[in-house]
Amino acid sequence: MGLKKYELHSGLNSFYQNHANKKEVLRDLKDLISSLDKKQGPYLFVTHYVVIGSYTNIFPVSGGIVVHDLNSQVNNELQLF
Repeated sequence: MGLKKYELHSGLNSFYQNHANKKEVLRDLKDLISSLDKKQGPYLFVTHYVVIGSYTNIFPVSGGIVVHDLNSQVNNELQLF
């Protein structure tokens, strides 16, 4: 896949069953996305269903993919099948 380095980030922590504070996680995720250089992408985030659903209002199937456009701020679920 040619993936480069990866980083852990508090904005991707799961708040499922109160493992992390939901408001803090979503604030950190919003800050992370706002800080990204749109010319350096694409970016790949791996997070929990509740995080991506709360941020995008899309709740994909297990292993599903949600695409977020940094310019338009539009979210779409990528259908694999």
